[in-house]
Amino acid sequence: MDQFAKETIPISLEEEMRKSYL
Repeated sequence: MDQFAKETIPISLEEEMRKSYL
């Protein structure tokens, strides 16, 4: 579960950053 969160959190952050940037 820890590994899953580590891989999911960065993706979510990147998606939010892209939406904010655009």
